[in-house]
Amino acid sequence: MLTASGAQFLDWSATYRLFKGSRMNMSKIFGCIRKEVVLTNGWEHPYIYAHMDDTLLRKRGKKIFGTGWMRDPLGPPFSSNFVWGQRFIQVSLSLLEKGVFGPSRAIPVDFTHCPPVKKTTKGADEQTTATFLQQHKKEKMSAVGLQRILSLREDLNADGFSNKKVVLSVDGSYTNETVIKKLPAGVELIGRIRKDAKLFSPAEVKINQRGRKPYFGRELPTPEQIRQSPEIPWFFYFLASLVIRPNYRYKDTIFICTPYT
Repeated sequence: MLTASGAQFLDWSATYRLFKGSRMNMSKIFGCIRKEVVLTNGWEHPYIYAHMDDTLLRKRGKKIFGTGWMRDPLGPPFSSNFVWGQRFIQVSLSLLEKGVFGPSRAIPVDFTHCPPVKKTTKGADEQTTATFLQQHKKEKMSAVGLQRILSLREDLNADGFSNKKVVLSVDGSYTNETVIKKLPAGVELIGRIRKDAKLFSPAEVKINQRGRKPYFGRELPTPEQIRQSPEIPWFFYFLASLVIRPNYRYKDTIFICTPYT
């Protein structure tokens, strides 16, 4: 904001006093942006396209709250570099170009600080360890991401968009039991899983079956087996937002897997 207004070379003291202490209600500010994005896309669109991922803000001060050594997402694939910074979870909505399906711009509508829980020291007592495990369960990234999903759905319902379904894309950090079990109604999740993930069909319960009730059915192909299978054809599509590699291929399969219950 300072750079955009040309004040990056002036004294920042007054600006820091304005923004410190959470004086601004960011939920109301983001609420205006969220509502405007949905209205700009038009009432005729039955879906709201959302995206959620964690991001890293680099910092220099060692005493800044929530900072720590984290993996640099911009580092080379052959080496894990670490940088000092803060971790946030960002939720964005797609602003369609001229109201049509195709190229879109992601507009941030939520930005939540998600600091990692500090680990206990070696040899800590049982009470300290139990407190750490309980706090880690509540403040881990997938749990905070679930709270942001629930908040997004509630805010959209309050804005009068309860009839629109949210199509949310996430990465593998949120495609787990913590999020899927408590996913609210009106939200469709598109996530990424491991290529060697084991998938099972729902169990078939037979009449008068003895013993314990089966939980898993027959084993389904893994994503890697689906990719290598010659029986499942490839499909191609054109992604208009990319210039270097616009053509992509994918395989379309439908499996009913065992739900998280």
